[in-house]
Amino acid sequence: MPNFFINVKSKGAKKASGEIKGLTGNLNGMASAAKKAAVIFGVGFLGKQIFDVGRSAVNTAAQFETLRVRLGNMYGSIQRGEKAFQKFNDVAATTPFQLANVVEAGASLKAFGADAEEMIKPVADLAAFMGVDVVEAAQAMGRAFAGGASAADVLRDRGILKLVADFKGIEDITKLTIPEFQKVMIEALTDPSVGIAGATTKLADTWSGAVSNFQDGADRLKAAIGDELIKALRPKLD
Repeated sequence: MPNFFINVKSKGAKKASGEIKGLTGNLNGMASAAKKAAVIFGVGFLGKQIFDVGRSAVNTAAQFETLRVRLGNMYGSIQRGEKAFQKFNDVAATTPFQLANVVEAGASLKAFGADAEEMIKPVADLAAFMGVDVVEAAQAMGRAFAGGASAADVLRDRGILKLVADFKGIEDITKLTIPEFQKVMIEALTDPSVGIAGATTKLADTWSGAVSNFQDGADRLKAAIGDELIKALRPKLD
């Protein structure tokens, strides 16, 4: 199985990582000092809660930054990586899957040579339809795209290949060339009559889907707060 965890080796990424660690440590130190001061004035609990929120926000912002750097390395450009991040973020916001998992799924698709930004929503629908995580669905689809029907073990075991073959009226789907197989798979994933397209919308309407979307919204809010805290604290590290 390909290793999708790409090490960040660029000088800029190392510098950013070091700054984030420094900021976190700086915030921890400020929180400790503020907590002691707050206890003296009888507001220890409130002070701790405030700084715990701040620390969590910085950590979330740091996680988002790591995902952006990873995608920038994969796409060979900060701009393209940011565009992909925004696409994956939008998908995570409207599906019952966490952003980190959607990014991992996108990385899997790209590693197998698929158009990750174009395919991430259909693959999320496929995951919801099969009842698996989006990362598992992306890896299964990636193998199928790279090796054709003969390499689509997971999709065959889950009945997806038969569903696609019946939809297209194909007697033996394993006889298709890889480009032909890719074409019929995309058509099946995006045609509402098959039943796969829109599966995330139905799942998002469930209680677990609503909780997942709420968590994504909370994470985006914390990341925005964390970004502002980092901007405020960065001069203290210079």
